Amino acid sequence: MLAMASTLATQNFPVAKPNCIDTCGDIRIPFPFGTTPECYLDREFGVTCNHSTSKLFWMDTTVELTDLSLDGHLKLLQFIAKNCYKNGKSSRSNGPSLQLTKYFTVSNTANKFTIVGCDAYGYVSGNRLKRRFTTGCTAMCSSLDDLTEGECAGAGCCQTIIPDDVWNLDIEVGSHFNYTRISNFSNCSYAFFVEDNAFKFSKANLTNLSDVTKLPTVVDWSIGNETCEKVTGNACLSANSHCHNPKNGNGYNCRCSDGFEGNPYLTNGCRDIDECTDKIHKCTKSEYCYNTQGSYTCSCPKNYDGDGRGDYGCSKKQNIKIASISIVVAGGIIALLLAIILLYLELKRRSQRKTKLKFFLQNGGHMLQEKLARREASPEMITIFSSSKLQMATNNFHSRKHSWARDAVDIEEEAVSLLPIDYNGMSGVSSSSGYGSICRDHIVLPIYGGR
Repeated sequence: MLAMASTLATQNFPVAKPNCIDTCGDIRIPFPFGTTPECYLDREFGVTCNHSTSKLFWMDTTVELTDLSLDGHLKLLQFIAKNCYKNGKSSRSNGPSLQLTKYFTVSNTANKFTIVGCDAYGYVSGNRLKRRFTTGCTAMCSSLDDLTEGECAGAGCCQTIIPDDVWNLDIEVGSHFNYTRISNFSNCSYAFFVEDNAFKFSKANLTNLSDVTKLPTVVDWSIGNETCEKVTGNACLSANSHCHNPKNGNGYNCRCSDGFEGNPYLTNGCRDIDECTDKIHKCTKSEYCYNTQGSYTCSCPKNYDGDGRGDYGCSKKQNIKIASISIVVAGGIIALLLAIILLYLELKRRSQRKTKLKFFLQNGGHMLQEKLARREASPEMITIFSSSKLQMATNNFHSRKHSWARDAVDIEEEAVSLLPIDYNGMSGVSSSSGYGSICRDHIVLPIYGGR
């Protein structure tokens, strides 16, 4: 959090009222906190700065503050409870407490109640809402070999949490056997309420905590006793801010809207964040980042397309001339392929036509045409079949001899074989006694002897 305070100090926005002290050493003092009545919201938000030591204290107490956050948290240094024995007798023992005023509650999410020792128990009790509470844990071990670095699960160290809405704490620590069983390596126990991220257990804590008197504790703060829904008028003074109900404690907090930063408790305290200048944007290229009120936009360089965000937000435009040539070439190839296909089909059709003519002439087609022209052939002497029926009857013009012709034309003596020949819809059939032809999709068979 000290790092956060240092970061805030570099921001270009006011955090305190005009003509009010806004820093004490490296610690920022944002309104509603202040060092004088005209600079703080209420007496409970009053702080005192010792300029000679650059230390900040809560009101006129000895409670030292290490951070004041506009997020609704502050950090203070809280005493450690200790219990030590020497030669079987108590040599040092204390039971610190923490009592907060209205608007302030102990954070139940950012802190842990912690016990360190190998013959230790500890309790934390206090007030929440209108009730008392008590919780605690026990830490035991028989040897340093039982301990694990960084682990606080009961062997040499234990931790527990407290409920929400706690405004008063009393800490107590003691020994089950007055350290008589472990006096060769430990004769003290420690209990403290500490910020979760500020303490990590080590075997050395069994002894080095004797030199530590205070550890950081996180406290939540809020404004008033009403929630956002019940506050009359504007709960937050700044434009571009909104009211927020905290999960711990009463009252409400104010926050700047997304894309804004500053102090929402001051008039016009929330200022636009210039994401482009501060380089907290997601544009592909910083030079194409454009700040807007509460946000920013991204674009791409000339001859590039995309939304301009992320590592691959811009891609080079395709050259229009190249694209046009590609389309023309592709169209030409398609047209050429179509022409080749059509030419092939036409050549195939002509070849089939020549083949039909060849077989037509070989099977006496011209003689049939001459007879039909002179009307020498009698209609009673021929039977006409469609080529589709002939194809079906011959199993698609199979070359093997068939008996279908006799059934189809009722020939009594001769077997007729089909030759798969036609021209312009004509096919020829020969028998041992004459010729036959298909003329314009019909077969013509001469029948000798009649019926």
